Amino acid sequence: ARGKLPEARLIWARYQLIIGRRLGEQEDGFQWVLKTIYSTVIGSRCSAMDVVELVEKDVMPSALLAGLDHSLCVEWLMQLAQYVETAEPTDFPENSLTIASIMVCYCYFIGICHFHSNKHTFRVEENIF
Repeated sequence: ARGKLPEARLIWARYQLIIGRRLGEQEDGFQWVLKTIYSTVIGSRCSAMDVVELVEKDVMPSALLAGLDHSLCVEWLMQLAQYVETAEPTDFPENSLTIASIMVCYCYFIGICHFHSNKHTFRVEENIF
């Protein structure tokens, strides 16, 4: 949690099932992990987009496997997208759009968002949170 993302990704990949199970056992464990990751970004110890990659490729799959509250990831991604608009302005709007696309894909995967191929639009189910 001190900005050492390669190490965090290695540990998370190696122990994904154990971490996911433990996060599911502890009432606020998953929320704590997301808050800790966010504070790492806010503390400018690493790039927000590097953290997004950790969350997208490691944390979110663990959350899905463990059956954790999907709204936490969606809210976390929304918060991070808002943060990077001002914190990393030279990469805006690409950074926020990347985060938004991850959020849409995640929502689509868990079944709360539907893609209408003929209209090329997304619709999010109401009252998901």
